[in-house]
Amino acid sequence: MLEAVMEFVARILYESKCIRGCWLPKINFLFIIINIIISTITNINNINKSLHITIRSYYSQLSLSKSYTNLSHTTHLPPSTYPTFNQVTTDQTIKMRFSIFAITPLIASALALPAATVANSNYRPRPTPSPPKLPACGPTPQPCSCPAGTYYQVSTSVAIIPASASDLQSIIGDFLQTAWFGTSPESVTGTGFVPGAKRHLLGEIPGAGIYPITEELTVYKPYPNNAGFFQKFQMGDAPFYFNLTSGAPGILGGTWDIVDVHAIGSKSSSWLWNIYACFSVDFDFQGFHESAMNNVTDILKGQGKTSGNLIGPFSY
Repeated sequence: MLEAVMEFVARILYESKCIRGCWLPKINFLFIIINIIISTITNINNINKSLHITIRSYYSQLSLSKSYTNLSHTTHLPPSTYPTFNQVTTDQTIKMRFSIFAITPLIASALALPAATVANSNYRPRPTPSPPKLPACGPTPQPCSCPAGTYYQVSTSVAIIPASASDLQSIIGDFLQTAWFGTSPESVTGTGFVPGAKRHLLGEIPGAGIYPITEELTVYKPYPNNAGFFQKFQMGDAPFYFNLTSGAPGILGGTWDIVDVHAIGSKSSSWLWNIYACFSVDFDFQGFHESAMNNVTDILKGQGKTSGNLIGPFSY
């Protein structure tokens, strides 16, 4: 009968057409049915075995009774010490039933193992989705991908300058005038307040030396009432290739800057300088920006155009 049950279960598993999310619960249900059937078969076997044991015990009891009768004639044992028919039968039956029911969970577990293996073998892991492809880095600030051989670097510095926005603009507003950050262009083209202007600078690249760099003004927007300005510029000759002093090649894939100045009352102004770049070597943009902000404050103080102290710079 057990073979017929297993054949029935195997046929159901074979003919099931559900995907794993549908037929796994059915397998659990089948395990319950199998356990019920096994328990039923076990109980039937227990009854049959109990009957066999009872019959055997009956004949054994008859033989044992004769033996005790003979023994009592020689040893004079009282009849109360003889084991009874019911004692023998009950003891044997309890032992047999206990043994059968003790191994029933083991049988169920053994039958469950192949089914679990089948369930695992039919599991199909979901593919890991690929991250979306990022656009190439450019003048629009957004998540982007740098060229091969470079990696993304970003820095933002902010300071509160103790001078009016118009006085600060007179120092840093002209794109072609750069003495305030420590160097002047080798040559320039265009007008410092009109997009398209270019400045050709000599810049130091860490571990490589001095190289010519071209930067181009792309956006210039003054705020009304001399309340500041907004400026964007970027490398005009990217990508730029160079050699490190070790002989290894280097790449400057591009730089994109934002300068934003806002008036804070009539005697102070905020100054934000942000840059993101694709570079093959580390560059201390934070140190460069903070040094320039401190230098500009000193220039304004020397001109007598400051009131109070510089707040910052703060970088992140």
